[in-house]
Amino acid sequence: MRKVVKELFGRDLFKVQGERTALLVIDMQNTFVAKGAVFEAPKGREIIPKLEEMIKYCRKKNMPVIWTRSDHSPPGGGLIIERYPVIKFRKEVWKGTKSFEYYSKMIQPLPKEHQIVKHKYDAFIGTDLDMVLKNLEVDTVIIGGVFTEVCCESTARAAFFRDYKVVFLADATAGSDPSTQDDTVKRMETFYGRGMKVSEVIEEIEENS
Repeated sequence: MRKVVKELFGRDLFKVQGERTALLVIDMQNTFVAKGAVFEAPKGREIIPKLEEMIKYCRKKNMPVIWTRSDHSPPGGGLIIERYPVIKFRKEVWKGTKSFEYYSKMIQPLPKEHQIVKHKYDAFIGTDLDMVLKNLEVDTVIIGGVFTEVCCESTARAAFFRDYKVVFLADATAGSDPSTQDDTVKRMETFYGRGMKVSEVIEEIEENS
């Protein structure tokens, strides 16, 4: 008799609860979000209202909000610098430059909110993110920001590999194009966690409060 293997998706995998859940705001920096920026995400500014809705809700519920920024300056940038000469020769995405700063036309981090400076796409590598989450007793991470298929996905995978439950915000992440956005969210749902809209996350947390 052929063995049937059941896969779990959506709420059958896990339910999103306010307790032990943190929001990771990934790389909402000038270099990725500002109009005409070197690495501008096409819809990076369009997701801001939804991302801000999630940030405000988490703050209201006293859920941790953790911000990341990329710093690809040497030596931490490594091969990323070689792949993108503009980073090396124009000092793009270097700490201390305007490109590194948060995009100003959106909510900014509060002094009490932890900020991570990362040198790779994955926000866990070479940072204290895992330690911070564990000290906060977090077991679920909500991921929003840019780029969907690069830093957001890399961080989501790394979180899953560390046994965090992953919620990937379908309408508060921005990638290089719509097809890439949809493919990444589907991949998250299939292999790594749950792909959800901000309204769905909030509704589910309220139900489970």
